[in-house]
Amino acid sequence: MVAAGLAAATAVVLRMPVSSAVLVTALLGNTAVTPLVIMAVVAAMITTELLPGGPRPAG
Repeated sequence: MVAAGLAAATAVVLRMPVSSAVLVTALLGNTAVTPLVIMAVVAAMITTELLPGGPRPAG
């Protein structure tokens, strides 16, 4: 579960899904979690793209 959360957060903040998946897999040092990491990154990126943008700053 830590792998999924770390992957999702990294992908959304960096906006680089492939790099995020590689980074999390390398940090954890466990290739068995790679499918979970990929699914979390994809879900996070889709959710981020489908959410409406925040309020625009006045000015």
